[in-house]
Amino acid sequence: MIRDRQTWAAFEKQWIRQQKATWEENARIFWSLVEQARILGVWPPKNPLEGIEHDVNLAKVLRSRAADLAEEGEPSADA
Repeated sequence: MIRDRQTWAAFEKQWIRQQKATWEENARIFWSLVEQARILGVWPPKNPLEGIEHDVNLAKVLRSRAADLAEEGEPSADA
């Protein structure tokens, strides 16, 4: 039984940071999720372009914010 939740949370956070995922592990997880989506009947989508407008708008906002941060001299997520 965990008595000190803050200590446990700090340990867990540090342990997760130290675990480096490999490309192979990430690919395995991705394909497992795709297979689960197929079993649930939600993949492939019936209309692949559904929601594309939202995705395009989100990309514009994210690129705009990244450009603003670059102008302010803050490091980007790409660095």
